Amino acid sequence: MNRLLLWGLAVLTAMPVLFAPAESVAAPKRAAGNTYYFKNSMAGGEADLVVRYGRAEDEVFVGDWNGDGIDTLAVRRGNRFIVNNSVSGGEVPVEFTFGRPGDEIHVGDWDGDGFDTFAVRRGNRFELRRDLVGAAGTDTIHYGRRGDSVVVGDWDGDGTDTITVRRGNAYFIVNSNRSGWADRVVNYGRAADGVLVGDWDSDGTDSLAVVRGVRFYVRNELTSGIADYEFVYGRAGDQVFLGDWDGNGTDTFMVRRNDNAQPTLPENNQHPGMKAPPEIQRNTASEPPADLGFPVGVGDEIGPGWAVNSVNATAFSKTPIVTSARTDSGDEIQTVAYYDPQANLVIARKNLTRGTEWERHITQYSGQVLDGHNSISIAVDGDGYLHVSWGMHGQPMQYARSLEPWSMFLGPIEPLTGLQENQVTYPEFHQQANGNLYMLYRSGLSGDGNLVVNHYDTAARQWTQVQSNLIDGRSQGKSPYWQAAVDSQDRLHVAWNWRTTPDIYTNHDFMYARSVDATGSAWETSTGETYSTPITAEQAELIVAIPEGSELMNQTAMAIDDADNPFVVSYWRPEPDEPIQYMVMYLDEGEWTVHNTRLRQTDFTHYTSGSKLAIMGRPKILVTGSGADAIVHLIVRDRDFYGSAATLLSSRVGSEQWSSLALTDDSLRYWEPVFDIARWQRFGQLDILVARTGGIRSTPGNYPVENFYVLRVPQDYLNGIALTPPDSASEDEDGEDGAGDHPGTEGDVGVPTAPPAEEHAEGDGEVEGEGEEGPDSDVLPAEPAEEGTDDGGELDVTEPEARRGDEREGEIPGTEGERG
Repeated sequence: MNRLLLWGLAVLTAMPVLFAPAESVAAPKRAAGNTYYFKNSMAGGEADLVVRYGRAEDEVFVGDWNGDGIDTLAVRRGNRFIVNNSVSGGEVPVEFTFGRPGDEIHVGDWDGDGFDTFAVRRGNRFELRRDLVGAAGTDTIHYGRRGDSVVVGDWDGDGTDTITVRRGNAYFIVNSNRSGWADRVVNYGRAADGVLVGDWDSDGTDSLAVVRGVRFYVRNELTSGIADYEFVYGRAGDQVFLGDWDGNGTDTFMVRRNDNAQPTLPENNQHPGMKAPPEIQRNTASEPPADLGFPVGVGDEIGPGWAVNSVNATAFSKTPIVTSARTDSGDEIQTVAYYDPQANLVIARKNLTRGTEWERHITQYSGQVLDGHNSISIAVDGDGYLHVSWGMHGQPMQYARSLEPWSMFLGPIEPLTGLQENQVTYPEFHQQANGNLYMLYRSGLSGDGNLVVNHYDTAARQWTQVQSNLIDGRSQGKSPYWQAAVDSQDRLHVAWNWRTTPDIYTNHDFMYARSVDATGSAWETSTGETYSTPITAEQAELIVAIPEGSELMNQTAMAIDDADNPFVVSYWRPEPDEPIQYMVMYLDEGEWTVHNTRLRQTDFTHYTSGSKLAIMGRPKILVTGSGADAIVHLIVRDRDFYGSAATLLSSRVGSEQWSSLALTDDSLRYWEPVFDIARWQRFGQLDILVARTGGIRSTPGNYPVENFYVLRVPQDYLNGIALTPPDSASEDEDGEDGAGDHPGTEGDVGVPTAPPAEEHAEGDGEVEGEGEEGPDSDVLPAEPAEEGTDDGGELDVTEPEARRGDEREGEIPGTEGERG
């Protein structure tokens, strides 16, 4: 009994003839996809089985190739056929050649032996194979006209499929494969309908169904008349197949879809001044990117990205990497957004549950990557829609949303609310456990800006501006530089320092506020006192007073412990004669504690003109547990630790002892830590976006390229760190530090781990970088000077030679099955 594939719904319903069966058409001109959605009943709804098989551009056929009563797939590539006797793959396929690459192919059981085989049509001549590989020979018949459409079916229930031709809505049916007159003519449906052939009621006889859009009209008798039932399944553009997928004698539907196909995208409405410059779009690297080495965990390579500066991995982007669970399957999907070497905005995605390879999509958008402020932030809402905001430094809002749930294809640039969106910098998303989102950004300029908070309701699919000015800087001649985090109640916590001019010298003080509930519409202090908004310097809760000129760093990191208490990390010079140190601030029984880690020895200064290339990046903080049992982890890139390699520093709250763990074999130059906050919060799994990034420009059109990775740190390294409690002895009985017993750690570090000698090329105490004057003088890789400012000059930078590894060979994707 023949199982028919029909052309894609969106393609052929407009043709003057019905759907030509897949067996009767040449290979599709576009990639039809390799994802198949099977139904075992004649009804709409979710698929019973989802399978990925073959290649997106394969021509696909359906048949019972081994006579077991179950239909499976076969693919054609040129004139080579690959037949598999399992729907989900796994069995050794049968391969053979047949006909010519452009031949029109049909499938049927031509001799009633229970095995489907192939036929080739050329004009009105049909060559019917008696077995798959052609050993039993072929039968030749002539039937119909050259321009007829052809369908195949068992019209009389004798177990033999025969050729039928269609003209308009008339079907010329024969009950044996022969030349001559038709045995009967049946009229059904309209001339423009798509047509399907199958045994819908298990009576052994095939009949017709027609398709209009995605609506199917099925009739159980091979006669004219009203459909016995109708239903909706699939999408416009799907290819439709018929088959008995479970061996129960009834044919049901399956659709083939290209889940990664480029849909009809909206016109690129990006402002020309916010696109990548043409010389960068033509960028070609002088040498291929090198691999990084990872002493712990797995470095999961995504691919090459822009690495001239740290715009792809900078602290204030917060969330260029995020993991969310699909509601339909429960699969954990990790998404990364980054600029490629030509400054195109790229979306990469990986199914962590199934262990698939990275899928990458170059969007229609790009970014001004020479300005390190123009970072990317992403989020996935509770319905699976991807939200992306990127490339703004005091410029109009750039925001786009995916066209469909779990799609990497973005719609047009659109406003969130249309309010306070003309001078935007530092957009950052925060996901809530209930599927809703926060988005924070600065409205205004450095030293003269306000913090705006928007909230996204997933059910309503709508953004609302809940705070047009949560923290007021503009009326006071200030600007708040914040870090934020969401707790277990979906409340938003914000800590910030003030800056009174674009000069980092004026950074001072640390303040705190949190939302009362999950909407962000009302705010309070840590003691529950209600704020009136906007929050001003006079009413803001003070965490710690820090004078101007203390080398205080802005926009570092915040985390929440298991009891919903906030932890903040930054760095500044705690005393005039002390090096800049990592400082941890946390709320303990209603009181703020400020802890000087005393981890660093090498001093430097930020106080030179322009954005800076510091010898240390802005740290990230993670917390497990709460109270006296809390463990604090800092992710840093610091010349004092393993020569600017990515490093994990860990300590118990209140302890002076820290363990250190090198996470990369190589210096990452000017990278700043960015990690998957959502995956950490849900599973305690630390996934860090890693790349070697720089700050020295190369010749236009020849910018260096580096590979980007997701470093997956084993949980054992986090759970098994033997940290000495504050009130215990500092050594084990054998005299060894407890932390040092853990493989791969350096033990307690009262003194920083000495960096390699070559990392001191510039000399301690100097600031690396080149002068750049602009609206912000943040610690960032070098950026182009802006008009209307004085050029502060450049500092000479001697860059250490990076250790480069071997290129990884390309991998060939395989065939895999999955359940939907």
